[in-house]
Amino acid sequence: MIKPKHTLLVLIAVFLLLGIISLIIPDDGWKINKHITINFPTFKTLINPDDPDYKDISQIVNKHADTTSLSRIDTTTTKPDTVRANADSLQQITHKLMMTSQGRDKLHAFFKKLQDASNAQKPVRIWHYGDSQIESGRITSFLRERLQSTFGGQGPGLLSLYPVTQKLSWRIHPDGNWERHTLFGKIDTTLPHHRFGPLLAINRFAPFHNDSIPNDSLIYKGSVNVKNSFQGYKHTHQFERAILHYGNNYRPVQVKVTDKEEEPIHTDSLSPAINEYNMWQIPVDPGKSEFTLNFTGYDSPDFYGLSLESSNGVMVDNIPLRGSSGLIFTRINYNYYLQQIKQFDVDLIILQFGVNVVSDEREDFSYYERWIYNQLNTLKKMHPEMPVIVIGLSDMAKKAGTNYKSYESVSKIRDALKNATQRAGYVFWDLFEAMGGENSMPSWVFAEPPLANKDFTHFNYRGARIISNMFYNALMFEYQKYTKKTAENDKK
Repeated sequence: MIKPKHTLLVLIAVFLLLGIISLIIPDDGWKINKHITINFPTFKTLINPDDPDYKDISQIVNKHADTTSLSRIDTTTTKPDTVRANADSLQQITHKLMMTSQGRDKLHAFFKKLQDASNAQKPVRIWHYGDSQIESGRITSFLRERLQSTFGGQGPGLLSLYPVTQKLSWRIHPDGNWERHTLFGKIDTTLPHHRFGPLLAINRFAPFHNDSIPNDSLIYKGSVNVKNSFQGYKHTHQFERAILHYGNNYRPVQVKVTDKEEEPIHTDSLSPAINEYNMWQIPVDPGKSEFTLNFTGYDSPDFYGLSLESSNGVMVDNIPLRGSSGLIFTRINYNYYLQQIKQFDVDLIILQFGVNVVSDEREDFSYYERWIYNQLNTLKKMHPEMPVIVIGLSDMAKKAGTNYKSYESVSKIRDALKNATQRAGYVFWDLFEAMGGENSMPSWVFAEPPLANKDFTHFNYRGARIISNMFYNALMFEYQKYTKKTAENDKK
């Protein structure tokens, strides 16, 4: 039988132990390894707890310019008076793009194409690459809607036939023994080549073919259902043409297109395309809200994606690469990727990486600056005139006692990205500063309603829309200056 005094002695011992731990534990906890840290309230915080030192983002809240009129974009700020954000007000601040004269010239060439987008013979094409921060179209989808509303165009652009996460507007549901191989994240040792499409992922309904042993016995089948969710933004729900992107099939593949009642629309064959990048325009009525692609063959092509798009206006393709640090373009087959840039006639690439480097809390990130510069330099060699905009990483926070604070590595990684971009002669947008800088992520998480998830890393859809709106304003601020200058020159 346990006596009360024994219980008391145990409690006293426990409190003494906890007291000793609170006296000796560092403010930032005991770091077991780069992934695990033990946090515990220190004696100082127990006796004299500090208020959270979160970034005051009210200057973003209070800035409420009318973005329906580009002439009213304003870049001034007002004096902050609150700590936490009212999410409905956090909309219109413009944080300027940073660029060299070389970057500005390339951006102006892109702006010239924007001016003519609605009357052009092809869409102005933008590829938005990023890490998990842009999955499911977060950030990209609102940017696309703003650009299509302003310059024309419709459709969500490129969609994966085997998606990891679904987009807002159109949902893709594969059926069969599909495989997915990527050039990012965990290294795929089964890859026989690095000939990837713009999504940097290959989808197949049959295993990779060994051309020394032709398959004449096994028939493979796979299907992909494409369905309009009628969610998301208006312009993505319509399209003028559906295009299937594929290559690397050694045998013909039969494809049957059916409607939502499984009635046949069209039957065709995908010709062999060894070491070639092919596009097949699917004969489907743009008014269809659902259709299915049914494949049958001794071999499967490498499917690079399906694009639902318009013949002019603006197309913005959302390309999330979960787990990637952006070190992708030096790994891909150079000539094959160059062929795609030319076939798509890409007009602008946006890169948004850095989140997956934050856990590497070192003092010097010059290695990352060098690696990113190599990626940018590779793109420059492929297409010297094409502009690239690098969006810096967002703030990320970790637990510090009972509060949260920014990782010290965030600003260093931001600097590495900015330096690499300027060295390469491209354009940089500082998302870290635009959202409030150091210790701003907790303010986004604790906003009413919340603007970021409780992992203190990823924006939710509401917050992503705000970030996208700020970036759009920054882009249009430069576009407005360009159009004003060109108009003045035309008068001379």
